Amino acid sequence: MGVIGMQIRVDGKPIWRGMVWGGFALVLAIVGCTGLYRSADPPRVSLAGIRVLDLSLFEQRYQLALRVQNPNRFDLPIEGMSYTLEVNGSEFAHGVDNQKNTIPALGEQVLQVAVVTNLLSTLEQLRRWEKQLPQQLDYRLKGKMQVANIAFDLPFQYSGKISLQGGESSRASD
Repeated sequence: MGVIGMQIRVDGKPIWRGMVWGGFALVLAIVGCTGLYRSADPPRVSLAGIRVLDLSLFEQRYQLALRVQNPNRFDLPIEGMSYTLEVNGSEFAHGVDNQKNTIPALGEQVLQVAVVTNLLSTLEQLRRWEKQLPQQLDYRLKGKMQVANIAFDLPFQYSGKISLQGGESSRASD
């Protein structure tokens, strides 16, 4: 028998059949796993609080309390996130976080994360208010979460207003 007609056999069956079935099973497993999260709804992330961590001449750090709600029927194992806080339409602060947290299915959790702003963005906000202090501040929190077992990031966005006469007056998730 020549090289062309030679077949490798295992238990009397050609080996290529096992390789085809193994490859088929692998493709089904991959498609099945990605199908679980393909319809993942993005988490609802809202600003639950803010406090000053550190003030220096060039940089200011704040701690944000973010309420993360999972609208999905499966847990969201968060591996990291990046986010930006805008005030009155301008970027004010930004941050990244690599805390590992799991938000339970149809549940929520408050995460503590840090943001950084610099002197220039703070001065820019103050310059806009030089003629009159506004009655309220419009803000927008936007970002994305990296979730284990999901090949794409889950975006989030949240808008609200802070009344300078006494607390948050309204809010809305986008």
